[in-house]
Amino acid sequence: MKAGDQVTICYGDVATGNDRMIQDYSFLDPTRFVTTAAAIASGVTTRSGLSTAAKAAWKEALESTTIDEDMRLSRNEPPPDERIAIEFRLGLKRELQGLK
Repeated sequence: MKAGDQVTICYGDVATGNDRMIQDYSFLDPTRFVTTAAAIASGVTTRSGLSTAAKAAWKEALESTTIDEDMRLSRNEPPPDERIAIEFRLGLKRELQGLK
């Protein structure tokens, strides 16, 4: 590799959802919410099966706040770890609405 050569980094494949992106790389990819949302909606993931209990826990956590409440929280400039959690929750909620 020479100075100035382009470097490409692969953050998983198309089945890698934002749940993994946060855990493995500490950031969100707006194009990856559909993978996690589809897993919650269907109960199936490519990495492992999502149990009924896990699916219920995801839904309960997402329903604990509304999209409007999350948007207000994000506008209050929360600490970085809270901001990414709120953005993750918002992205999933928006994607799940689109799956209905």
